[in-house]
Amino acid sequence: MSYRSSNYRPGCGRTLLSFLMGAALLIVGIKIGAWKPDILDDTEYTIGKTVADFLDSRPVIAIDAGHGGDDPGALGLVDEAELTGETAEALFDLLEADGRFQPVLCHEKGTTATIQERYAVANDAYADLLVCIHANSDPESSGSGFECYPAPPGRKYHPESYDFAEMLVEEFSALGMTIRGENGIRYAYYDDNNEKYLVESSNSLVFTDPSFGMLEKTKAPAVLVEQCFVSSESDLALMGGESGTAAAECYYRAICRYFADQLEDQPQSDNVQDSENTDSSSTTEESTSDEQVYQPVELPSDE
Repeated sequence: MSYRSSNYRPGCGRTLLSFLMGAALLIVGIKIGAWKPDILDDTEYTIGKTVADFLDSRPVIAIDAGHGGDDPGALGLVDEAELTGETAEALFDLLEADGRFQPVLCHEKGTTATIQERYAVANDAYADLLVCIHANSDPESSGSGFECYPAPPGRKYHPESYDFAEMLVEEFSALGMTIRGENGIRYAYYDDNNEKYLVESSNSLVFTDPSFGMLEKTKAPAVLVEQCFVSSESDLALMGGESGTAAAECYYRAICRYFADQLEDQPQSDNVQDSENTDSSSTTEESTSDEQVYQPVELPSDE
């Protein structure tokens, strides 16, 4: 079962077992005088996730729509919060219809939620992957394109986050989006003055400065995406307009690729299979008539 709630908990059974495990560990730790909050927290989380996975092995996908409520985000032809909220809900619906995933919205569209509240939802759900959806804006309306930010080098989930980021770049490139930077993948950090600076993914040095809070605090592979410029008509057209449906399909395909090995033995929803078969037939006919065959997209090396 999937929920659209910032108070989401992964099922009563999962929560109760997790709580009991944590309580038992806390009591034992205090009795032997070896209690350390950070160690206990990690152990409790690991046990809770193990139990949750046993009860329902489907991957949990946490979806965070950037901004919302009192915070409209970047302004342009459409507010960032409006676009990211629509895209997040469209992705949720795709994953739920698939049947092989447990999608979770970190907050409802149009609501205000702090970063702390958002990553708490992902962690409470024992997320296996976090997708943070954002968008850029350019006052001069000249900026365009896609870029994304995985958990940086030195972080626990960096390798997996980077792998997923590569899949996202490929999907959005195939959609026709301009790929920004060296390869569409960058790292973001904040210095001592809380000023943000960016580093291209070719720089594999480990920086101690913090990155985005959602990437640092979520206990799962995570990628923050700047999916387009809300000030660019061409970008928005590729996204599927204000609904963001085309973007949602890119995320969905990348997620299916990322969990491909895990999904091999899981049955996909009949509705999704029928839809894919219909789309496949239509695509085949169009490709035959136009003599177009899909080819892997070669990413640009420069902006």
